[in-house]
Amino acid sequence: MTVCYTWFHERFRVLPADATDDIVRIYARAYIMMLLSSQLFADKNANRVHLRWLPYVASLEDLGRYSWGSAALAWLYRCLLSWNKQKRCQLGWATAASQVQP
Repeated sequence: MTVCYTWFHERFRVLPADATDDIVRIYARAYIMMLLSSQLFADKNANRVHLRWLPYVASLEDLGRYSWGSAALAWLYRCLLSWNKQKRCQLGWATAASQVQP
């Protein structure tokens, strides 16, 4: 299930000045979900935020315990396998990632 990126952007673009700690956490979760869906695990369109990341951002304290590098590598391998089998790849950031210099 996905939500339009524009809805996320419009809804969570500006944090209210009088935001409570709970509201700040909600905005932080939304921002992290947008980053996961549009940067780290992007598809070729990168215009949808996948709700599959919701369980991972439910606890902000646990985010650092996940191996995001391993997950990104697994995503890359999955995309390459898909591309190899179907002659198309859902990987939207392959060009940008290949230009990053260590």
